[in-house]
Amino acid sequence: LEGFADVWCSPFLKQLYHLHFSHAVSYPTFIFLGLSAGGSLLGVLAEKTKAYYALIIASALIMAGSFFLLLTGLAPLWSLKGLLFMIGFFSAYQILVFYEASLYGPSHMTAMITAFMN
Repeated sequence: LEGFADVWCSPFLKQLYHLHFSHAVSYPTFIFLGLSAGGSLLGVLAEKTKAYYALIIASALIMAGSFFLLLTGLAPLWSLKGLLFMIGFFSAYQILVFYEASLYGPSHMTAMITAFMN
């Protein structure tokens, strides 16, 4: 996701959505804003509901659906900023995955499990 946002998002939006490059370069910011918000809010929501797996699955499906709309060009131009924010927001489910994966091994292996997951 970060590779897409850093390198390919602006040229991709320029080509598929016919945006002027000066506009397209600001759009990846919405992915990072969404990731920042999602990293905090998904963690709080998971902790309050204790529905880690349901939240991980729902977030993955929403992110995949949002990416599908973006990559196929089916998203209307007016929705791109919100769609990119949603992609970033729901991609923060990876933080929950790292947490859950770290619980399955012994505590002295947590760093290695997290590195493997990454």
